[in-house]
Amino acid sequence: MNLSECLEQTTRLLQKKEIPFALAGGLAASLYRKEPRLTGDVDFALATEGTGVSEAKDIVHQLDFRSGLRRQADLDGGPLVSIRKKSTPIVMVVGREKGNAMGVGTNLLLPRIPWVSTAVERAQEHQVDFGFGPIPVLTVEDVIVAKCYALSKAVSRPKDLDDLQSILEAEHSLDLIYIRAQLENIDVTFPKSRYRHFPESVWKLLGKS
Repeated sequence: MNLSECLEQTTRLLQKKEIPFALAGGLAASLYRKEPRLTGDVDFALATEGTGVSEAKDIVHQLDFRSGLRRQADLDGGPLVSIRKKSTPIVMVVGREKGNAMGVGTNLLLPRIPWVSTAVERAQEHQVDFGFGPIPVLTVEDVIVAKCYALSKAVSRPKDLDDLQSILEAEHSLDLIYIRAQLENIDVTFPKSRYRHFPESVWKLLGKS
């Protein structure tokens, strides 16, 4: 299965199950970057009524992928991941080709990730046609919020920082009021003592230049 097939097949399954969703991750970011980047994964944010774990696992299995679970501790990182892992909620279901860990995969982000529900709701009014019909895609503001959230959880996320820099370099007309309010709502903070390597453009985005 190639990336385009994975995108379409996952979309069709989500539509069939009538799960509110939006394209996220590298494919969404590439729509807004100054220059696109390659990605081997298809990421979707899901706004299910419950945890979404069973629905997401079922989709992965219907794609004939091997499934895996990611918990909040995995996103947070740090030396205590293995200790905290079992006590934190599942926030993502991942699917990878069986017998090919480096192959195409899908990541299904669940509503436990605090930016997901609002971003999916906003994405319903922002649809992009990838050749098989229009699908909801995160707005540029919500991609930025998602990248900031990921970076706030772990300093060493070079792809997320590169996405953020490239999106800012593209000079979109951004709703900064929404971005900053949403980052505050989901409690994203960036102490300069820890994130001093951030470029000035990021600090300006955050209103902290």
